[in-house]
Amino acid sequence: MIYNLNMLQKIKDYLRLPFNVISKALKSLFHIPLYTKRQDKLFKQSQRGDLLFCLMPLSEWQLLKVPREHRIRPYFIVAKDRNYLYGYYCTSHPNSRLKRHQKCRLYSPYGDSRTYVIIKETVKIKREHLKRFFFHLDIDGQIIINRLICVTQHQTKNKLIPLDIKTPLHVGDIVLLNGNFYFIFNIKAGIYRCHPLYRDGNHPHVYPINTHTAFKYIDVETIKEFKNLEIKNLYSYLIGNEMQKIFRLKKQLKSPN
Repeated sequence: MIYNLNMLQKIKDYLRLPFNVISKALKSLFHIPLYTKRQDKLFKQSQRGDLLFCLMPLSEWQLLKVPREHRIRPYFIVAKDRNYLYGYYCTSHPNSRLKRHQKCRLYSPYGDSRTYVIIKETVKIKREHLKRFFFHLDIDGQIIINRLICVTQHQTKNKLIPLDIKTPLHVGDIVLLNGNFYFIFNIKAGIYRCHPLYRDGNHPHVYPINTHTAFKYIDVETIKEFKNLEIKNLYSYLIGNEMQKIFRLKKQLKSPN
């Protein structure tokens, strides 16, 4: 069936709905593609690591609640299948209540340093939401974001989609293995040397530490060695100053390690 503006006008007057809502409903009913050839081409060319400007993938009613100037924003793409792209939305003004691992600042080739990837939930994006290509994030940037996705997934229990790339663990990482937490203090020849971490001091040989995490005690006298650690074990991480405090503690105790 072919419909025209006169038909749309009659339906609009009867249902009191906007033209775009009626048009989408009819296209869906008669299996007419909602996307353009340009959008289809952009979808086919897109890949993991791309940032794409997209119309927010919300219902028409939800979009009405969003200011017009904020309805189109960049999305960081992490995966793709035959029908959808999957990614995380970006903003220039992240909520101050977000935790450190829930946001990552990006630097584009165009000098834009106020773009943040927000890692809270994976967004499913259709072809018809695509607007234009922004830029492609290099592999180092992808690895940084993938680490944050793993941390956020552990700490929020949200089902997030990570990037399918090799992502290493580092000295200073906190890993979860068999229900226990460990601080990686040395990596050599594929062997991860770790100290146990605890949330309370009710354990032998523990010393208090001051970190941004929930772990406030470390056992630097016990060493565990693992070969089977992967990025999926990453629970959190310590920043430089926090790591240095632990290494100073080890030195003060004259640990032979």
